[in-house]
Amino acid sequence: MNFFKATTALFIISLMNHYKNYSLGSWVYLALHGIYGAIWLLKDFGFPDRNFERRVGFFGAMTHIFVLAGYWIIPWIQMSGHGIDKPSSERVMACIALFTTGIALMIASDAQKTFTLRHEEVLITDGMFKYTRNPNYLGQMLIHSSFALATGSIVSWGIIFTLWTVFFFPRMIAKDASLRGKPGAEE
Repeated sequence: MNFFKATTALFIISLMNHYKNYSLGSWVYLALHGIYGAIWLLKDFGFPDRNFERRVGFFGAMTHIFVLAGYWIIPWIQMSGHGIDKPSSERVMACIALFTTGIALMIASDAQKTFTLRHEEVLITDGMFKYTRNPNYLGQMLIHSSFALATGSIVSWGIIFTLWTVFFFPRMIAKDASLRGKPGAEE
């Protein structure tokens, strides 16, 4: 996963160069997705998620590669000329708002979870987890929405919705099932 996050900005820049697409839309997309990769790596360095440290077999690795490669179709859409080259000021503002809110939710909830669970395996019911069981996933969904909104492509939204359905929602359901056994789960 970290390889994809670390190389996404380089991949996007190579697409920009290949298609000679240096439009405002492409630069906005590079900023959003490239900065996301850098922030992900900083977060992983400071407080890695235990779920991503587990070894996976060949099938699991291939599944992750396939899912993560799906995210690279979206910058291809933008850089190949199928996205919005001249986004409106309102679209740029909305992309930045979605992205920034998503990053804040992701970082804050991951930090809270990591540092709380280091001291005690408990059900976290305050802070970022007071109103939703999945603040990290909500943050990720806002971040990914900023990518799709930046391209303005229905295909980008389809990719995002597919990845959420295949990757996020099953993990949310499994997480909820595991939390039911913890003290305080009923409340």
